[in-house]
Amino acid sequence: MEVDIKNLGAIKSAHFDLSKRLTVFCGPNNSGKTYAAYMAYALTKSGMKYFKSEESIFVQDLIKNQKANFELITDSIWNYRRDEIKSLNKSLGSIYGVSEDIANNLFKDFSISIAETKKEFDANILRMNFSNELKINDVTIEILKKVDSREINLKLKDTVISKSSIEILELFLTSKLFSLIAFYPFTSSYILPVERNSIYTFSKELSIQKQEFLERAQELGSKKNNRDPFHWYLKKSTRYPMPIRDGLEVAEDLNNYSKTKSEFYSFA
Repeated sequence: MEVDIKNLGAIKSAHFDLSKRLTVFCGPNNSGKTYAAYMAYALTKSGMKYFKSEESIFVQDLIKNQKANFELITDSIWNYRRDEIKSLNKSLGSIYGVSEDIANNLFKDFSISIAETKKEFDANILRMNFSNELKINDVTIEILKKVDSREINLKLKDTVISKSSIEILELFLTSKLFSLIAFYPFTSSYILPVERNSIYTFSKELSIQKQEFLERAQELGSKKNNRDPFHWYLKKSTRYPMPIRDGLEVAEDLNNYSKTKSEFYSFA
C-alpha cells in the first residue's frame, strides 16, 4: 500500500510504501518523523467501525451453519477504503492528541491518498493468501482467503453464541472484513514509542479510562449529547496522541490481567 501525504506538520510532501517488510523514517529533529509514523499507524489501525449493508447477510448464515462465505466485491471495498481515508481528515485531533479547533488550523491544508488504481487493487485482492483468527467480542472466527479467490471462508470456533454477541457480529463483522482486505497486509498495528517506559510507569496517573470517563461526562452535560449509543462506546479520548492512548490502554489491560491472574485474586 503506497501512500502520498501533503502538508502534515513539517512535511510538505511525502510518499511511502507500507507494503514493504521494513519502513524506516529517519531525519533530523522536527523534520516530521513522528507525524509520519503516527499517520501510518492511524492508517493501518483497524478501528471498530460499525455498519450494516447488503454484504452483511452472510452473518446469519455463519450463525446458523457455523460457516459461511464472504464475497469480495471490489467496488464496495474500494469505496470503503476511500471513505476511511477521507475520515482521517476528520480524526487528526484524535490522532495527534489536540483539540478539534487546533487540528482544523494546524492541518487545514493536509491531504492523504493511496497511490493505487482500482485495477491494481482488484489484482491485489486476487493475490491475497492468508488464514487467521478474528476475535470480535467473545466470538472467535477462523478466516481463510486463497489465491485467485474472491471469497473469504469463515468458520465459527464457538458452538454457542449469546444474543448480545450475535448483535455485535451483525454490526462489526462486515466492517472488520472490509478493513482486513482494504488495508492488507495490515490486520492491526502497534507502535512502540520512546515514551513507552513512562507509559507503563505512570499508567495509573495517566489513566486513559478515567480521562475518557471525564470527557464523556463533560460532553453529556453539553448540548452535543444527541448522539447514538455507539458514539459513546467507541469514542476515544483526545488528550493523548493515538499511539500513546493505545499504549495506555494496553498498560491498564496488563495491570488488570496481572491482578486477575494473581494467586491472591480470589482471596481479595
